[in-house]
Amino acid sequence: MPPPEPSATGSPDPRDLTGPFRHELEIEVRFADTDGMRHVNNAKYLTYCEIARIRYWTDVTGETFGLHTEGVESLILAEARITYRAQAFYGMAVTPKLADGRVPLQLALLSPAGRPVAITADLAGFWRGGWADVRRDMRGRYPKHAWPEDPSVRQ
Repeated sequence: MPPPEPSATGSPDPRDLTGPFRHELEIEVRFADTDGMRHVNNAKYLTYCEIARIRYWTDVTGETFGLHTEGVESLILAEARITYRAQAFYGMAVTPKLADGRVPLQLALLSPAGRPVAITADLAGFWRGGWADVRRDMRGRYPKHAWPEDPSVRQ
């Protein structure tokens, strides 16, 4: 079966909006949102997405966004993506979860060139299994970078 044709937005998904689409919301970054080097904590980005999603709904519909309100339509954030180089996950043995621990976050581990080397929702399983092949390939391509045998343990 051939892949779907791109829509007017250039996306193959026909559900994507067509035409100019832009909504901006300035969000104040608080001190508590940052780490010791004044970088925004990675988990906060998804919180910012939720704030923007709710504000967009309010701005477009003029309705307030109520939690657990039956009969009211709302927007669903179908995908949020934050990418990191594989080294950012060294020392992690547990995959972060969303929705009160019900949904594992899908992690895309990138090479130093920014290309995906693995996508997993089971980080511990990946470290035990597929990591050996990725490590062997990456050590050959990027010998100046650290590629530990057991990245689940902080070095």
